[in-house]
Amino acid sequence: METILSGHGAYRLQYHVVWVCKYRRRILNPGVRGFGRKND
Repeated sequence: METILSGHGAYRLQYHVVWVCKYRRRILNPGVRGFGRKND
C-alpha cells in the first residue's frame, strides 16, 4: 500500500469486500455490480 500525500495531509485507502451467502444464487445484480465497478 502506498501513502498518498496531498497539500493538507497524507492518507492510505484500502478496502476488502467479502461476499458470503447462505444459498448458492446470483447476488451480484446489475445495480450492485455497477456500484462495485464504479468505485474501482
